[in-house]
Amino acid sequence: MCNIMKVNKTAIVYHKSDLDGVVSAAIATMYENSKNKDVIYIPYSYEDDVKKVIDKVDECGVVYVLDVSFGADSKTVFKKWLDEGKSLMWIDHHKGIIEDSKTWGFVVPGLRRVGVGACALASDLLMGKVPAIVRCLSDYDVWNKDSELGWDTVVAIQYALRSKIRLNVLIALSYLYDHFKENMK
Repeated sequence: MCNIMKVNKTAIVYHKSDLDGVVSAAIATMYENSKNKDVIYIPYSYEDDVKKVIDKVDECGVVYVLDVSFGADSKTVFKKWLDEGKSLMWIDHHKGIIEDSKTWGFVVPGLRRVGVGACALASDLLMGKVPAIVRCLSDYDVWNKDSELGWDTVVAIQYALRSKIRLNVLIALSYLYDHFKENMK
């Protein structure tokens, strides 16, 4: 019974300090909700205590780590979760940790690419498309001033959504639902 409960719980660890992490968490939630999983949110930033994350993730069978890593502890934490049989998905765009991960001797499932925000990576991987609104947020996060959407538009969307979403995953989820509803089954 305990193992069944773990399998049905999903932890979404996300960078809590910007819309890239928050929208990534909303996208992962949409994906997991389509599978009737219970989702717990673990907002995280680099100055937070990784041990608190590990304790919360212990009860979950599925773990997403979005737009963030655990610095020098990343290799140990990810290896622990993989060894425990957790379904792990790491989506990130930060060059330093991506380069470091290439030396770990194991591969963490997910998608990592420098130059593309985590929300666009999550959207592409999990939902099969990247709506313009998500591209705007991604372009802003990686300072893509050559965005096909136009930098002025990217900045305007960023600030409009900051005031609307206020770094709240559930508000982001509600706001983004219409952009993905045909993918929801």
